[in-house]
Amino acid sequence: MSNQDKVSVKRNLIKDLVESTKGRTFQVTHFRKTPKLNKATGEMETMSTMDCRTGVTKHLKGGESTIKHVEDLVGVYAVARNEKGQFVEKGYRSFSADLVTEVKFQGVTYNFSE
Repeated sequence: MSNQDKVSVKRNLIKDLVESTKGRTFQVTHFRKTPKLNKATGEMETMSTMDCRTGVTKHLKGGESTIKHVEDLVGVYAVARNEKGQFVEKGYRSFSADLVTEVKFQGVTYNFSE
């Protein structure tokens, strides 16, 4: 199996897994396409973990999707909770299915690292 075929199979597996969540919250860990500077430590972060869900349309303003034409991107609504359990960071995000290392859903961890 060629490397291109492996990437395509992984991409389809992750997209199918995300679709199977049917709007329930899941956690995804992935490499960032663009590293982000952590202001607290001064280090560049190359990994990201987010709690997210699909199917959220409440905050959409209409128009065309900006990621629809990019095959590897998966669009989600990301949520983050503080120590009190309150939502503190919310918004539409996307991640590359090709760069996912782990997905956690309903207590099961799916590991995609090579």
